[in-house]
Amino acid sequence: MTTPIHRVYLDGGGSKTALRYGTETLRWGPSALSLGVTPLMACRQDVRAHWSLPETVHWVMSMAGCEHLAHRNALLANWGEPLILMSDRDAGWLGASGGKPMAVLTVGTGTALAWMTSDHTFGHAGGLGFRLGDEGSGAWIGRYALALLAQALDGDCRVDLSVAAWSEGLQVAPTLDSVMALAADATPALFARRAPWVMQAADAGDPVARGICADAVVALDHLLGRLPESLPIALVGGLSGIFGDPLRHLGHAIETPKGDVFDGLSRVVEGFECPGLQIWRCGYV
Repeated sequence: MTTPIHRVYLDGGGSKTALRYGTETLRWGPSALSLGVTPLMACRQDVRAHWSLPETVHWVMSMAGCEHLAHRNALLANWGEPLILMSDRDAGWLGASGGKPMAVLTVGTGTALAWMTSDHTFGHAGGLGFRLGDEGSGAWIGRYALALLAQALDGDCRVDLSVAAWSEGLQVAPTLDSVMALAADATPALFARRAPWVMQAADAGDPVARGICADAVVALDHLLGRLPESLPIALVGGLSGIFGDPLRHLGHAIETPKGDVFDGLSRVVEGFECPGLQIWRCGYV
């Protein structure tokens, strides 16, 4: 008799983690590998208790921050259960494209671009993380807004915004010390949580917020300019619904994603591969 395989699919990001086991789904906090492996280990412990998982589970993971070599190696060396691992950028591409030639732009806490060309070669750009890149992302927008608020509080006459409204919207006391204290040890998730208010303020006509959103579109347009050939483009991630129309107006062929990150992970389990697509396996047949 064949022993049934219990698979848990996990999509770990800088703001939240989504998990699927059978037909059930679960949400957890941030677990991106840029945060190290401790949050992910804690997530596994909570998930095991919640779902009463058997002793051995096959884990199929899409993780932000896979570029952090030391953290990735620590995960592969210490997980102790069968594991398939790929970056959230690549899994998002595979789910949204269905494995067909296409570009997929991830816009969430961070930003990243992945594509497969007409000759079935895989490539990617961006995804450098909050400290080195992620222009146009939620974390970038939130940091940008807090920086402008700090400059206004510092007396910079070039920044014309309502300190009271921006402080309330960005959930910080209207003093320079408060903004600096908030930002000092801020995670990408903390900055990203401020992005929705910036977009709401832009929709309401705030000129400074509109300027931030316009700069985000310019950054995303620049990233898409790195595509090696003309390809249809799908947007995925928590902010994907915001930027579709502005990018269409710039001439990009934006299409509806064919599936989600869990669909992409399922395709990997089924054996999908293409040149350049990175997949790490540990104890997984």
